[in-house]
Amino acid sequence: MFNRVKSAGISRPYQGSGEQHSQFKGELCHDGQGYLTGWLSPDDPMAAMRDKRGYVKEHRLVMARKLGRPLLSNEDVHHKNGIKIDNSPENLELWIVNQPKGQRVSDVAQHALELALELNPALPPDLREALKKYKDGRIPIADAPEAAG
Repeated sequence: MFNRVKSAGISRPYQGSGEQHSQFKGELCHDGQGYLTGWLSPDDPMAAMRDKRGYVKEHRLVMARKLGRPLLSNEDVHHKNGIKIDNSPENLELWIVNQPKGQRVSDVAQHALELALELNPALPPDLREALKKYKDGRIPIADAPEAAG
């Protein structure tokens, strides 16, 4: 409807956004994805996170305030319990979103090796050494000893 009116050369008067809008009440609202959003003042220390209308998702704002800085564009906030409106700090965790989408298999394998070496101190020494050599590109993985299962 609005597009037809706009294409006819008729436009609605600008009502402002956020607290300048005539119907602004200061409360949170649901966005189309089920998250709570609210208008954030341009003077707020976290104003860099506002969208073009001045709104920010509450879970991102809660995490930013917890960290004491605005979130970066490659940082995502995950709801641990999966409930998008539970924005309590203990239910939120910060994730890094790698860009571009997807990863090379070799990079994922390299990262998996690094994690295996870092997080598994109980790896047998011969397996640990073989993984280090493979990680450094000194031996093919087929020549590495197998882990005792």
